[in-house]
Amino acid sequence: MKRPRLRRRGFRRRVAGRGAVLAHLVTFVNLACGFAALLLAYEGSTRLAVSLLFLCTVLDFIDGALARMSGQGSAFGKELDSLADMVSFGVAPAFLAYQSQIGNGPSGIVVGLVSVVFLVCGAWRLALFNVFEGLKDFRGLPITVAGGILTALSYITWGWPWPIMALLTLGLSFLMVCRVRFVKLSRVLIPAVQRLPDGIRWTPALLLIPLGAIVLEPIPQAVVVLGGIYIGASLLMSRRAPASVPLQEEVVG
Repeated sequence: MKRPRLRRRGFRRRVAGRGAVLAHLVTFVNLACGFAALLLAYEGSTRLAVSLLFLCTVLDFIDGALARMSGQGSAFGKELDSLADMVSFGVAPAFLAYQSQIGNGPSGIVVGLVSVVFLVCGAWRLALFNVFEGLKDFRGLPITVAGGILTALSYITWGWPWPIMALLTLGLSFLMVCRVRFVKLSRVLIPAVQRLPDGIRWTPALLLIPLGAIVLEPIPQAVVVLGGIYIGASLLMSRRAPASVPLQEEVVG
């Protein structure tokens, strides 16, 4: 019984020593994929661009997990992650939304302004996260989720009537800057995995199979459904939360 514990401790020490560097590398890959998605969308390779942006969502989760495992989160890493997220989940999805509706709106300027609203709200959301990072839950919809949903919607609604996509884009924009609490999945998933018996603790890794299919195919409908479930559950939990506790008082330290 002692050997596995020693091995786990040795693994954790190695992760603590290298996790911060690995997290930065994953963040740079995230940024590169977001920029590559922009180029591909501009060239008309929309399907591949959507796959890369879905991959960015996975990479964003991985770099956060590496930073938590290393216990070496830094102000530099936080700012670097925000810059990468602005490209992968702000600029690139907004550009895809613009491309999907450029011929359907009243004018290119109006269609572009709707995308700019999403971009501005995304920047606001990232800045707000850096200020209120210590909160138990997110304040406003994370840009990672909003950008992933907008990417999926842009792919699904290509050629649809412009008002539908405009309303969906503005709705996601509003959710990013609202005061509603959105659950941190790491706060829920990590304790749930830790409570599993040792013999089956590896089973959540099987989720990589459908996740890989969603990225490689891509399957935007699955992203919209999962995002909708997350938004609906968070809105329901937010309504049940006591309203008398100010959100700012939950900041740690």
